[in-house]
Amino acid sequence: MPFTALTPITPLGPYPATVGALALAALFVACDAVNGNSFPVSGHEILELRNTDTAAHTVTISSVPDSRNRPDDITAYSIPAGADAIFSFLAGQEGWEQTDGTVHFTASSALVFARVVIAKR
Repeated sequence: MPFTALTPITPLGPYPATVGALALAALFVACDAVNGNSFPVSGHEILELRNTDTAAHTVTISSVPDSRNRPDDITAYSIPAGADAIFSFLAGQEGWEQTDGTVHFTASSALVFARVVIAKR
């Protein structure tokens, strides 16, 4: 099964001309605990994960070997009940960008929600 794609959010600012209804909304979406999720990566993304459950759940972010041949998945990282986890790709996507140009991650529950924010200057 293919990964369920997430669309990164580009924040407005610092001097937006007009800010319409919902223009500043940055919604989380439920993770696909069966197929996993993916998003395009360029080295400007921040992955935010929110556990909305009353129990801890995990997330795995899949890596690929980098230029030094260092694969190092983040495996079954536990997000406590009601907590957030944040992972930055601002230092670059090497070691995380899959052959399709995306990052792949899988949450253990659909009660974990995600959003990807593009952080550019």
